[in-house]
Amino acid sequence: MQRYGLIVADNGSDMYVTGSSDPRWEDVMDGIVPAFHGLKASMFEVVQLGWNPPANTDTDGDGMPDSWEIAMGLDPASATGADGSAGDPDGDGVSNAAERTAGTHPRGFNHRLFAEGVSNAFFTRSGVSRSIG
Repeated sequence: MQRYGLIVADNGSDMYVTGSSDPRWEDVMDGIVPAFHGLKASMFEVVQLGWNPPANTDTDGDGMPDSWEIAMGLDPASATGADGSAGDPDGDGVSNAAERTAGTHPRGFNHRLFAEGVSNAFFTRSGVSRSIG
């Protein structure tokens, strides 16, 4: 538990420690398992109570999370212009909001490269081919 950590979830029942049996552990565990009966919850230290998911903030209120805007090189404090949801910094006719929905890069930095220049209907996105140069 010291090395790998332990998660204790309290749903109102007694505290249980569970694991899977393995013949390679039996000799060692014979002395350890009885010791678990003497453990009390008060013997443990609470390192972090609860789980707090990362905040999904949108500073400029443009509908795109700050974390995504930063990762894509956009200004998370600007809701208008090239950095806003309607912006199109790579000039491909697709707005930043639509690029986010499609999973593409609003600045056109992501390119898919295929061995030997493969290009056919199977390797296009929504039937639209883009030349890579």
